[in-house]
Amino acid sequence: MIQTVLIAAIFAAFAGHVDAECANACNGHGTCTSYDMCICNRNWQASDCSERVCMFGLAHVDTPKGDLDMDGTVSDPNLLIIDNSYTYPYGTTEQFPQMQDSDLAALENSAHYYMECSNKGKCDRSTGECECYDGYDGVSCQRASCPGYPNSCSGHGVCKTIKQLANADYGNVYELWDKDKTMGCECDKGYSGPDCSERECKYGVDPLYLDDVSTVKYSIFDFATLSTSAKMTSRGEQKVATLFTNGEIEPEDGKWAIRYYDNHGEDWMTDPIIAGASCADVMDALYALPNDVITPSSLSCT
Repeated sequence: MIQTVLIAAIFAAFAGHVDAECANACNGHGTCTSYDMCICNRNWQASDCSERVCMFGLAHVDTPKGDLDMDGTVSDPNLLIIDNSYTYPYGTTEQFPQMQDSDLAALENSAHYYMECSNKGKCDRSTGECECYDGYDGVSCQRASCPGYPNSCSGHGVCKTIKQLANADYGNVYELWDKDKTMGCECDKGYSGPDCSERECKYGVDPLYLDDVSTVKYSIFDFATLSTSAKMTSRGEQKVATLFTNGEIEPEDGKWAIRYYDNHGEDWMTDPIIAGASCADVMDALYALPNDVITPSSLSCT
């Protein structure tokens, strides 16, 4: 009888101690707590902590939440309706939380609250990366893409924020909420349009003014490279020395370059031209300038 009672007591002790078992053991991304519930590590979510949380950014467009608890009213932004949400770590409210300024004063008319993928993309829960909608880019889809993205500005301009574009326009200041989100192209000289795909026409003297050969004018430039000695070639011919030194042990061929200003005032620098270069070398260097700054077959060199 005593043995029977002892065995029953042992079984009762085991029955009183039951370990919690969470779904998939929280996938190694969280802690299993009481009630078989996972508390996920930062940037993980779902009941078994198997889903990633994507990057947040200021929402381009806010999404109204409405009456989440179906009580017939939309409660104020200080009343939490849902807690322990990894998408809204500070709690979910029916109105957007009141944003604060640097003095912690509530902003009554606030908008563009922080949202996953900036409300302009879908979160890939397996990777934690945002899949942005067309026209948006960035790790949190935080930017409105420049025209032509990913080949922005057609290769003839630089993609900049609206704040940078304003500053480039005679030092104007732009400090609204989208100062680092709205993007635009700053085109190279000679190009225009939203995506810098349009060429600007050159301008100059009215061609009707140049009514005969005597009034036609061409730009003439003289270039000279100076040397202090001469050297003999392998054929025994005398050649102007092109060796210069900048203080290094081994002298190297001297090089020079041409800075050219186009009709729009933009300056262009050729690649280094070796001293003693031929006419063909000089013209090739000028023709190699980007954007067809020098029109093909427009040069003459003697």
